[in-house]
Order: sequence, then structure tokens, then C-alpha cells
Amino acid sequence: MKLHSNAKLTPKGRLALAQAVKEGRLTLNAAAAAFKVSERTARKWVQRFEAEGPAGLQDRSSRPMHLRAATPPKVVRRIEQLRRERMTGARIAELTGVSTATVSRVLRRLGLSRLSSLDPEEPARRYEHPGRWRHAAPGHQEARSHRQAGSPRDRRPNRAQPRRRLGDGVRGGGRSQSPFLHETRVAKGDG
Repeated sequence: MKLHSNAKLTPKGRLALAQAVKEGRLTLNAAAAAFKVSERTARKWVQRFEAEGPAGLQDRSSRPMHLRAATPPKVVRRIEQLRRERMTGARIAELTGVSTATVSRVLRRLGLSRLSSLDPEEPARRYEHPGRWRHAAPGHQEARSHRQAGSPRDRRPNRAQPRRRLGDGVRGGGRSQSPFLHETRVAKGDG
């Protein structure tokens, strides 16, 4: 047995309430007060007991007994056709004679609830570095340069400016050790 969290009575309690009223031991109001339920609830259990017996006092599903009628396929096709002509849901409902809720439900099911879903998909925008080679076709590679692979230029560290060693490219056999000495050499014309 699966009772919902707010149930005041179990099926046994409902049976006891219905039998007490049916046998005349309690009035409907007195039974409702004794079992701590409203008069309306007590009346409901007594009527179910009279109509169906003890089986009518079991929990029932809250699911609707009847489902709505499905939208006819002809109407669904018409809704889709009008949507592909980029009409709004309200305008489609007006032209087809169904409610806007029905149009919305059908469009959602078809994956057309947004007008943007009608637009063709744009190709992915990929960032291309301006200095990189662009190939004409997959697997095609253009000649990179006249330099031989593995030249000293290829082995240079990947930095904005490569490190210089002391004495590389500096006139006078290296950097001066202090700015003061450098200024004095420049002043004397040795620099």
C-alpha cells in the first residue's frame, strides 16, 4: 500500500469510518470529527463504500481517466507548413482553428518552437592565425621556405627575443659591468 504524505486515513480507517456511518453508530458529522477529517472527505469515503464496497476505499491514481484527443495528423502537417513560412504561433492558431497552446505543443514536439531553428546552421567559425600556412585541401602542404629543415634558425628558442650571451654582437667584447663605467667609456670615446 502506498499512501501519500498527507493522508489522514489508511484504507482500514476509511472502512471503519464508512461502516460506523452505514451502521448508524455515528452521524456523518460525528464520524468526520472522530476520524479528524472534513465532512466532505467523510462523505466521499461513505459514498465510495456504498458504490464499490471495500475495494472503493483503496488509494487511486491521480492520473486523468481520459487523455485529450491527439491533434489530427493533417492539422500537425498544416502547423508545420505554416511555421516553415515563418509565421508566429498566434497567427498559426488563428489560421488552423486550434488553440495557441496546441500550436505551441506541436511546434515543440517538431523542434520548431524557435524561429531560429528554421535557419540553416552556420559553419563553425574557427580562428586562423594570420602567420600560419593555409592548405588548399586536406593532406596538401605547401612548400614552407627555401631553408633546409633543421637549420640553426629552427633550433632557436621560441621567444619574442632570443637570449644573448655575453659578448655576442656587442662591440668591445661584452657588456660593461656598471652603468658608470659605460658612461665613462662613452665620454672618453672608448665605447
